Amino acid sequence: MSKFSKLIQKQKEAKQTKKDHFNLEAKTNANRDVVLCACGSQKSYKVCCGVFHKDILKVQSPLELMKSRYTAYVLADIDYLLKSHHSSTRPTKEADEISAWTKAVTWLGLEIIKAEAPTTNEGFVTFMAHFLENGTKNTIHETSRFIKENNHWTYIDGVHS
Repeated sequence: MSKFSKLIQKQKEAKQTKKDHFNLEAKTNANRDVVLCACGSQKSYKVCCGVFHKDILKVQSPLELMKSRYTAYVLADIDYLLKSHHSSTRPTKEADEISAWTKAVTWLGLEIIKAEAPTTNEGFVTFMAHFLENGTKNTIHETSRFIKENNHWTYIDGVHS
C-alpha cells in the first residue's frame, strides 16, 4: 500500500471515528442538552425532540412525531418508541430486540421526503432514514401512517418503498 493510500485510509478512519463519537455523545444523558438534535432541525436536543421525549402530549403533528421517533432510535430510547407506537401494533415483546438493533447501528441522518397536512386524526410522512450496519450503508424508505390515540399522535404502520 502506498503512502498516499495509507493517508487516505487514515482519513476515512478518522471520519468514521468522529461519527461514532457523535453517536456516543448523543446517547449519554450528560451531553444531550448541548448536542444538536438528531432529527436534523439544527436545534439542541433539549429544545427539540427532548421536549417530546419528556412529554408526548406536546407533539403537535405526525411530522414532529416522526422526527422524535427517529431521534429516539438514535438514542435507543425504547420507552419513547413504545409510548409513541399505537397500542394495536405496539411491539412490546420485541423491545429488547429493537433496543439491541438500535445500539448496533450508526445512524447517519433523516430525510423527510413528504409530510402531508394531517386530518384531525390521521397523517402520513414519507421519509428516508440512513444508517450503517456492519459497515454497510442502509436506508429505510417508508411512508408512515400516524393516528391519534389518547389525545396524542402515534405511529400505527407504514409502507416500505
